[in-house]
Amino acid sequence: MNSKKDNLGSDIGTIRFPETPIFLFDEKQILKSLNFYKSFQSEIGIKVLYSIKALPLPFLMKEVIKRLSGFSVSSVFEARYSREFLREDGVVHFVSPGLIFHEVDEIREYCNFFTANSFHQLKLIQEGDCKSLSVGIRIHPNISFVSDKRYDPARRDSKLGVQIDTFMNMLKDDGLSRYNIEGIHIHSNCESHLALPLSKIISLILTLPKKFLVTLKWINLGGGYEFQSMKTLAPLQTALHVLRESYQVEVIIEPGQAIVNDAGLLVASVIDIFEKNGEKIAVLDTTVNHLPEVFEYTYRPEVIGAVKNGLYRYQLAGRSCLAGDLFGIYRFPNPLSINDKIIFKNVGAYSLVKAHRFNGINLPNIYSLDTDGKLVLRRSFDYSDFKSQWKDSSIENN
Repeated sequence: MNSKKDNLGSDIGTIRFPETPIFLFDEKQILKSLNFYKSFQSEIGIKVLYSIKALPLPFLMKEVIKRLSGFSVSSVFEARYSREFLREDGVVHFVSPGLIFHEVDEIREYCNFFTANSFHQLKLIQEGDCKSLSVGIRIHPNISFVSDKRYDPARRDSKLGVQIDTFMNMLKDDGLSRYNIEGIHIHSNCESHLALPLSKIISLILTLPKKFLVTLKWINLGGGYEFQSMKTLAPLQTALHVLRESYQVEVIIEPGQAIVNDAGLLVASVIDIFEKNGEKIAVLDTTVNHLPEVFEYTYRPEVIGAVKNGLYRYQLAGRSCLAGDLFGIYRFPNPLSINDKIIFKNVGAYSLVKAHRFNGINLPNIYSLDTDGKLVLRRSFDYSDFKSQWKDSSIENN
């Protein structure tokens, strides 16, 4: 096939892959994104936390703590993992729609900030000693910017946050004074490159009663924003200026996908080609279970070398027995052959963290492309990993 160029400028076609499938992460692109958000943090004056749910690889975590303020987490495991990198320094901010009572002590141990999703969560976290924990609450803004409801954190029936009308009514009745709220959290977008929606959320925040706003220490504006240039951020800077001048509050954002998505590739090989009812099918040595959002959200990943009007059309299929293990129809300028590489691009976020071993198909090994253009094996998987997943403690102990 023709030499393939990825969106990072690397000549992927010249790389000799030791095996497939593999997840490949471009370190240059990750550092580029991290450095942008480091500049964003200093120039815009916002504290930036990396949302590790997107991708928590150790080499990435180590680069984050050199540049950003800490991590955003949504589980006790993520909190503990983040603290192991930060030690005593840096910020770990916990936010999740689910809080289990027996996890509360660990959250207090590992985290600096806690955003409650409901008043029930507020009560749970504040029942014990939480002097070292700054506690806030998540607000559902009743403003939606995302057209696809499946991705919309602020859709009408969202489980995420307290409805703003309910929140405002409680403020009027002074029903919040007993909670000692130090911050608010509003996550309202997904994959947005625009500053205007975020500036609208800030404008909404400014409509909250002044007597409440002056008590706040921080405002977390969530994630879902993929800023790429300082030039487009004028509306955000204006809104932030008004907010800070009026209330001297710390502002936080939590990018995850924005930092790693463009850096990730899934590299697979064609292992079979046949035709059924006039449709050419190319079976790959990977599966949509390695990119679960293909099946969950009918997401269509871009393939390097595929073209819109290519003469040769193929259904790219995964190797599991799942009937819906299909990546979709792609066209190529040349016919595919056995052992050809199929490279899915921009899959750095939410792929590896969701990938699983349905049918006992092994997970792809993890490589990075270092700043010198060399492949570095970061993690390999084998039968022992599969077997340990099904370890039966009752059998082991007898």
